[in-house]
Amino acid sequence: MRAAQMLGTPRRRLVGEVVLLSALPFIVVGLRTAVGISFYTLVAAELAGAFAGIFYRIQLAQQNMQTGLVFAGLAALGLISFIADRCFAMLAQRLVWWR
Repeated sequence: MRAAQMLGTPRRRLVGEVVLLSALPFIVVGLRTAVGISFYTLVAAELAGAFAGIFYRIQLAQQNMQTGLVFAGLAALGLISFIADRCFAMLAQRLVWWR
């Protein structure tokens, strides 16, 4: 920031191009972490009392001792989480291209 100020960069441009662009990689990492945590929250919310959803189906299969369906549901949750993470990583790489 001091170098940009010494070179006479206007305050508005300093905030937009120096501060925001230097903070953007950290913001993107926080958002990517939030995407992963949201899947834990989804499972916890469905466990708390949902009557539909993947984890609800896993819970029904577990109660009926259908192990194959339990593993299929867990694999589906893992696959959805993995795809969401990869999509966000690709978006982040396009957004923070200088990193």
